[in-house]
Amino acid sequence: YSMGPARLEVPVMGVDVGRVLNVVIRGTANDQGETPLRLAIEVAAFSDLARLIKQYRVQRCVIDALPETRAARDLQSLFPAGLVWLAYYDEGDSKAGEAARWNQGYEAGGWRGTVTIDRTRMFDDLVARFMQRQNTLPANARAIPSYYAQLASPVRTLKNTEGSAGGKTVARWVKTGPDHYAHAELYCATAGLRAHRRAGAWGRGDG
Repeated sequence: YSMGPARLEVPVMGVDVGRVLNVVIRGTANDQGETPLRLAIEVAAFSDLARLIKQYRVQRCVIDALPETRAARDLQSLFPAGLVWLAYYDEGDSKAGEAARWNQGYEAGGWRGTVTIDRTRMFDDLVARFMQRQNTLPANARAIPSYYAQLASPVRTLKNTEGSAGGKTVARWVKTGPDHYAHAELYCATAGLRAHRRAGAWGRGDG
């Protein structure tokens, strides 16, 4: 298949924030649980993110809260409550608890939604999605600059938490080079955990 917006589809979106903004958008899962890649791109400004959310009719976006927290909150304020969520990582025990903890409420600036992600567990789940061919790729995926290299950068290792024989051994994902698309995919997978709005939820007045 080819990338781009799909008719009547309400996809999910993940954004890693760095020198540029790495964006991944994946479509609605089919009956086999496969989620097609609709977009993988680098953009320069948060205004580009707002444009893409409207263009693709994104139902849920999870964006790295750091280091541009204020800009991420400004983006959040442009859309209805529950659409844009700010993400924070937590290196917890990947075998316990939930992969993502969602928190929301209202402040002086309006609705605020954050999600705390078990980084190790979500990377485990993300890799499993690729291995099980649930996260599918279009025919021209190798033409996306840096996508493959950054997706393959994180490596799963075992680490002793106390640096000695008496410490607890836990799994950690460690980058071996730039890994922005890997994080964008992780945030996109997180957005998919709570994707529930039906196709057509974007009405004529939305955006």
